[in-house]
Formats: sequence, C-alpha cells, structure tokens
Amino acid sequence: MKIHSLKSGSKGNASLVYTDKTKILVDCGISGKAVKTAMADIGFEPGDLDGIVVTHEHADHIKGIGVMMRRYNVPVYANSMTWSAIMTNDLGKLNDDKIKIFEGVEPFSIGDIGIKPFPIPHDAAYPVGYCFDAVSYTHLTLPTKLEV
Repeated sequence: MKIHSLKSGSKGNASLVYTDKTKILVDCGISGKAVKTAMADIGFEPGDLDGIVVTHEHADHIKGIGVMMRRYNVPVYANSMTWSAIMTNDLGKLNDDKIKIFEGVEPFSIGDIGIKPFPIPHDAAYPVGYCFDAVSYTHLTLPTKLEV
C-alpha cells in the first residue's frame, strides 16, 4: 500500500491511498481538473478511483466531491453526521447511489483495503482520521487536522 499527497493546505486537501487493485482518495478539496492533473503526474486517472473517503465537511476537504461523483462515477464515503453537514454545502447535484454512509467509527472496506475511522479533535460535525489495512498486511494511519 502506498500514499501520495496530491494537495495539502488551506486551499485544498487530497491524498491518494492505493494498492495494485484499489485506489482511494482521502478528501477531495480541490477541483476535478486539479485531481486529474495531480493523478496524471503519478500515472493514474480519476476513473481509476474506487472511492473517496471524507474526513470532515470543510470546503478545503470536499470542494471537488460533486464533480468526482458526476464525472467519474466515484462513490463518496463519510459518516452520517459529516454527510448531514456536507449537504448544507453547494456541491451541485450528488448521485444518491454513490453516497455511502457509515455510522461513527464503523469499519468498512473498499476493494482490498480495510478502513477503520477514528475520531479526531477538530471544529467539524464528526471529524475522523482513517486507518487503512491492505490484504498485504500493510498498515497506514492518516489523521488530518489534529488540534489540541
């Protein structure tokens, strides 16, 4: 399992976590065009994505999810409180069948990557970081926006 930060900062956040079989975007706070360019720089295309997992609802983490759902048919995963907060943003039409809701810190998987959300301190509805486990027994923990 590998990770590439596509963009990190107050103007947008997106990281690619991937194995040979599964590609997951952690947050999508950049435009669809920026995602396409950043992924091309490392040899991937947005159409390769198996899902987007959202850490929290701030614009610099979700700005591009509507475009990614519509243009590339990518499912987007977030906990129920985060989805409720996301729905107050203007992201355009979202594909209901691509909205994937999990409760709290309920583990789930996308392809061959197991995902375990965990709560993090931040000024959002229910912010989480993610711990990723691949079938290859690789383990990766990705907290974002930790505040004390």
